[in-house]
Formats: sequence, C-alpha cells, structure tokens
Amino acid sequence: MTGATSFRAVVFDCDGVLVDSEAPLAAIDQRMLADLGWQMTLQEVHDRFVGHTAAHFVEEVERHLGGLPVGWREPYEPLVHRALHEDLQAVDGVLDVLAGLDVSVAVASNSSHARVRESLALVGLLQHFGDLVVGSDDVVQGKPAPDVYLRAAGLLAVPPTACVAVEDSVTGVRSARAAGMTVFGYAAGLTAPGPLRAAGAVTFSSMAELPALLSGA
Repeated sequence: MTGATSFRAVVFDCDGVLVDSEAPLAAIDQRMLADLGWQMTLQEVHDRFVGHTAAHFVEEVERHLGGLPVGWREPYEPLVHRALHEDLQAVDGVLDVLAGLDVSVAVASNSSHARVRESLALVGLLQHFGDLVVGSDDVVQGKPAPDVYLRAAGLLAVPPTACVAVEDSVTGVRSARAAGMTVFGYAAGLTAPGPLRAAGAVTFSSMAELPALLSGA
C-alpha cells in the first residue's frame, strides 16, 4: 500500500477479523448455555461474550447460574474442535488486505497465544505475522485493558499512537483506544456498527473497504 499514511503498523484482532470463527463459536455457546439453563438469543451471546476472555465467560456463567457442574464443557468440545480445526476459514477479503500492506503487522487477541497461532496457521495467515502475535496469556490483563495492544506495539517497536488497530468487538475497541491507537471497527454479521462507533471506532462492513480507510489514516 502506498500513499501519505501517518501510521507505521496495523495490529489486527484475530477471531472475527482474521479468522471467521466468532459466529460458529457463538452458536455453540448458545446451545451450551441453553442446555445449562440460560436461554439467550445468538445476538445476546455475541454482545455479552464476544471479545472477552474465556475466564470472563466462565465467571459470567457461574454468576448467572450459581455454579457449573463438573465436566460441563466436555460434550461440546468436539463441536468446538470441528469449528476451529475443520471448518475454520479466513475472513473474506483479509488475505488481499494483508498482501497489499507495506507496513508492519501484528495480532493482538483475547484468545490464548497458542490458539491464535494455530488458527492463523490453519487458514494460511500465520506467515504474514511470524512472531508478532500476542494472546491474552502473554499479558497481565486481557481486553478491555490495553495490555495486548501495548505489547504488540512493543514487539513492533512502534509507538501505539502510530498504530492502527482493526477490531470487531466493543471490548477490543476499548482496549485499542486505551492503548492510544486509531481503531477501525469491522461491523459484519452480528457485529453492529453503532456500539463500535460509540466506543471510538471508525466502522466498515467489508474487508474490501479497509485498504481505502488505511490509506487515509
């Protein structure tokens, strides 16, 4: 990408931005929660949990249900494995975006470091990031704290204010904004643009729009 850009790096969230994992995982969570006794719409599951850590998910479910039975996740693990290992795909258009960038890139995710790297490898995107991957277990606090984005900027050796973040959740937007980054919010599927804008992001609905946004950043 050429042009008078003022930023020096782009930091991507992973799930929902690079890999198309959030909708199938939210559907599994909806089914699991219903079986446990917490009826929620798919949109409610998305709004309440997407962008948060796995620990936050457990804390919220325990708070609502008053505890969880032993082995409560086990029946759903094959579904999660299939969603993450057999059916996973790159987000439509993101490969073209990565191929067109001529600035440094990194990943900052609320998933574990190992899972992020595995997901990126499975869809053929890991080569674009190498070691510039940060997961929630690499820092003290996950999103919405700024830690993952600050660490990514440190790995890039670029000031956070010279980085653009690409996010798809309010939690992630708040994290990147707290780190001092400009944020573009990917509003596709269950992700509504209004809350992303309210959190401080410039929104877009197709990866085909992202290069033009970056050119003007």
